Amino acid sequence: MPLIDYLKHFGAAVAKGGISGAGGPESVAGRWWRAARDDRNRWDALEYGVTDRRLLLLTSRNRGAGGTEYRILFEVPRSAVASVARRGKLLFQRGRVEVRLTDGSMIAWSTGMVSTARARALAAALSGPGTGSGEGS
Repeated sequence: MPLIDYLKHFGAAVAKGGISGAGGPESVAGRWWRAARDDRNRWDALEYGVTDRRLLLLTSRNRGAGGTEYRILFEVPRSAVASVARRGKLLFQRGRVEVRLTDGSMIAWSTGMVSTARARALAAALSGPGTGSGEGS
């Protein structure tokens, strides 16, 4: 199935706020963070997507009547996801999600400032088949 069809099924959403995490520069989280910070390949928005095989860091742009175009900036096999949990913080980070990876690193970002709907959807998508032992919320 083409990537765009997977994203329509599993969903893609804008990552709001900054991306944080833990791990060394060559960890999965370190490489994800560098890809997110590199403006050379970025279009209009920084997004994430989940397929049945990968967690994706995407950039997107609106093509008008042609719909949205996506480009993959970084990808993580779902088998590298150890767990995922919604870890909201007070004041505009209620939709924060932490993804722990099998190399011991962690990626965290906010899927929404007030709403937790996207965070719950991301946790559910990554906790399904294709991952390690995810923990939803």
